[in-house]
Amino acid sequence: LSAYIDLQLAYFADSPTRALITAATLGSPPQAVVRHIETFQADVRGLLEDLHRRARLRPEVDVDLLAGLVVAGISAVAPHVVSRRLTALEARKRLLDLLLHGALPVQRSPSTAPPAREG
Repeated sequence: LSAYIDLQLAYFADSPTRALITAATLGSPPQAVVRHIETFQADVRGLLEDLHRRARLRPEVDVDLLAGLVVAGISAVAPHVVSRRLTALEARKRLLDLLLHGALPVQRSPSTAPPAREG
């Protein structure tokens, strides 16, 4: 999945003009763009289904929903790569961190919390 995200972000990083044209056409997608997006989502879904079969994802994960989130996430970070705000590697790391770990702070249960310090 990481390698696939890198590949997609490199597409935008290598050609900001291509990224702008792609973004402009997505406003009212012609059939060619729709087919590209469907293929893109199918590729991601295939990668995730493989991870799911190998028990690398939680059993209850909705692979179709997660595939949509990955595709939307790549679309969300692509402008940051094009503008050079983030490198493709930084964008991928941040995207995967949000997808895999979420945005909320980790809540520790009382049994896993560090012991209280005296003093």
